[in-house]
Amino acid sequence: MQKWHSRYVQWVLILVLSAPVLAAVKPPLTHQQYLEDFDFFWETIRDSYGYFNQKQTDWPRVRTIYRAQADTVNSRRAFVRLLGNALAELYDNHASLGTNRPDSRRLVPTGTDVWATFVQGRAVVQQVRAGYGAERAGLRPGAVIETVNGVPVSEAIRPFLP
Repeated sequence: MQKWHSRYVQWVLILVLSAPVLAAVKPPLTHQQYLEDFDFFWETIRDSYGYFNQKQTDWPRVRTIYRAQADTVNSRRAFVRLLGNALAELYDNHASLGTNRPDSRRLVPTGTDVWATFVQGRAVVQQVRAGYGAERAGLRPGAVIETVNGVPVSEAIRPFLP
């Protein structure tokens, strides 16, 4: 009897300790839910964002472009990326999702490893965040950035401009 009881206790403990993990695993959203969530995101910004009068962003066009992309989303990861890209159309470093992926855009300059400015048409590194990837890779102030992933800087920055 004692042996059965201890096994029973072990299984109960495993189930109890696993419950929060199992509860945290949510099923993926349906296609329709992604579209509804995108619409909610877009409408919330349309109704609440206070700086449209200072921007060149055509927010209705943003909806047209990114809602079409929401049609192909099939994971939270892809959805966060899509919302991040749509939000970037505001070119407002203080507008954020409150969640980041490793490749998410970061608040400039506090969330980036490298601060560069254009000097005579060239991207020149001004500061490098101590202890992070860029510094560990050997990037130093004064370095000139000519390409980003093999793409000339002038082309690589286009998606980030209004």
